[in-house]
Amino acid sequence: MNNECENRLKERFKFIKCGTSCGDGWFPLINSLCEKLEALNFNNSVIQISEKWGMLRFSVNGATGQQYSLIEDYESKSDKYCETCGGPGELKQNENGWYKTLCQQCRDKEDK
Repeated sequence: MNNECENRLKERFKFIKCGTSCGDGWFPLINSLCEKLEALNFNNSVIQISEKWGMLRFSVNGATGQQYSLIEDYESKSDKYCETCGGPGELKQNENGWYKTLCQQCRDKEDK
């Protein structure tokens, strides 16, 4: 994720204690998740925001059952949004064996 997006998240949500290791396209998804966690009085730390196996991984240092359930819901939604541009995406394995969630246009650019 670019520095501007990452800094916006860190400034808005003080519980984010890490950098991000995913594409800009997931910024709206992560922002929405953080807003909902904040509404649920999340007061622990986010220790990792990354991509793994083509999907969002959002790791926290402690949470309630309801908060964990919300995080799992957003992680599972991530395979519907292009990690690069945020448009409708699809989780697929590329020719190198890596899993990525991308729209067709971003997938075509990556394959070049």
